[in-house]
Amino acid sequence: MNKFIRLLTIIVVILFSMPAWSDTPQKIKKVTNAEQFLAAIANDTRIVIPAGTNIMLTEALEDEALIKKYSIVEMPSGWPPDYKSLAKKPTLKWDDNFDGPQLNIIGHHNITIEGEGKGASIIVTPRYAFVLSFICCQNVTLKNLTLGHTEEGYCQGGVVELDHTENVVIDDCDMYGCGTEGIVTDNAHHVLVTKSIIRECSYQIMTIKESSFVTFSNCEMRKCKEFGLIVVKNSPGVVFDTCDIHDNQGLLFNISGDAITLYKTNVSHVPESIGNTDAIEDIECTWFDPEGDAEINKPISTTKWE
Repeated sequence: MNKFIRLLTIIVVILFSMPAWSDTPQKIKKVTNAEQFLAAIANDTRIVIPAGTNIMLTEALEDEALIKKYSIVEMPSGWPPDYKSLAKKPTLKWDDNFDGPQLNIIGHHNITIEGEGKGASIIVTPRYAFVLSFICCQNVTLKNLTLGHTEEGYCQGGVVELDHTENVVIDDCDMYGCGTEGIVTDNAHHVLVTKSIIRECSYQIMTIKESSFVTFSNCEMRKCKEFGLIVVKNSPGVVFDTCDIHDNQGLLFNISGDAITLYKTNVSHVPESIGNTDAIEDIECTWFDPEGDAEINKPISTTKWE
């Protein structure tokens, strides 16, 4: 009975992670370069990137005439931003993150960005910029995309940022370093990441902060380093369902506040830097010590859960 209740809890959490879709049809816009991509971003839109097409965002955002043409203005100074003001209408803004501009997609809803085939990618040059940042958005889908940087980042500059954003699906995407981390959420709710890869990030795998109902299903997380790799802060309903976490370096789990759930997930990591496993509800998971080349029981916490 106890096992049944635990599995039922997993199902409920995953269902809560599924976005509430808009009934409004999406206009399809096919794009082959960064200018077309910027022009296509709008509510109720499905942006399609053909197979083998690289959208190089940075050059377009550094073109003053281009950003003026599409009314892309600089983010207002001060942090945190005025979220109520930003959410009032859909806008695009750029942010200067030390070594180049970052695109912020703000206040949009019912938007899909999808690769039509293999090799559709969105790439940025600045090491401190996110590839895609969504702020105060709803009903967002990223599908069949490769997302990353041209150079290794420092301090900040992950791949996908979800800030005060809800109802998000990331499906069949490859999020790679040298972004500092694959996904960062801050007050994001109902997020479902499926059949995706987070790899070779320079600082972490992800940060889930003040968010809820975030599920990773059939995902792979590999070859990332070097600090707290899976960071979850005060975020109920975080689930890893049938994932594969391996070949990473650093403290693996850094959980504070609400516990997380791992279901049928394979974890290969040295026990000495596993982190606070007492914050993990383990359901039918496999744990492996790569140094000892052996399957092990769930490791004892090496840090405190607070």
